[in-house]
Amino acid sequence: GDRHEIWLNPALLSDNKFEIRYEIRETDHQERLISQALTHHVCINPVSRQRQPFPQEVLDWLTQWSQPNI
Repeated sequence: GDRHEIWLNPALLSDNKFEIRYEIRETDHQERLISQALTHHVCINPVSRQRQPFPQEVLDWLTQWSQPNI
């Protein structure tokens, strides 16, 4: 089968929301975009179901892996 690469680009949107942009590209021809997607993630308190700030570990992960927009 064809070989593909999946690129992820997380971005912090607020103290309780981030997004991940996904791109699927051909491995041998990275200029060929096959598919793209966007997901939003929100941190909530499991009891009150109200939004709350992300834990430091999540903020650290976002800082480590966030890149300029694709």
